[in-house]
Amino acid sequence: MKVIPVGMKILVRPKEAAKYYPGTDILIPETQVKAEPKGTVVGVGESVTDIKEGDFIQYSENASVVKMEHDNEDHYLINKGDVFAILR
Repeated sequence: MKVIPVGMKILVRPKEAAKYYPGTDILIPETQVKAEPKGTVVGVGESVTDIKEGDFIQYSENASVVKMEHDNEDHYLINKGDVFAILR
């Protein structure tokens, strides 16, 4: 099933949080793991013109996200206004 956001909404598969300290085999405790506000766009609403599926974006840490499951993975539904940049 394909999810098509409505209006100015964007469906994002969030980037997985790091589980190890960079460059080491030292595990980060789960209580200290912090997900970065970045992810891959999986779907866009019909009113969104400058962001497309497949773009890797950075969004606000304070974005009002709606968590949902799609294809057995967690996804976020966010407003276009919460997107800071397309990362290439």
